[in-house]
Amino acid sequence: MNDAQRVAGVIAQQLVRLGAGKRSLAARVVHYHHKESGRIFRFVTNNTKWSPTTVARIYRQRWDIEMLFKRIKQN
Repeated sequence: MNDAQRVAGVIAQQLVRLGAGKRSLAARVVHYHHKESGRIFRFVTNNTKWSPTTVARIYRQRWDIEMLFKRIKQN
């Protein structure tokens, strides 16, 4: 992990296996610190090609979309 990723809030990333035996799946966990809220998020993905900052950015955008849909449903 490089300094630019650390500045962007990425704390660490881990390669993990989910499941057991033949049905297991290789995955990656990206640990991200959100500076504005002070919260730490862990994003699980099976995409090992994207940079950790890209994974964190996409999940954050997805969350913003989910919150938009929630507001639309409530009104």
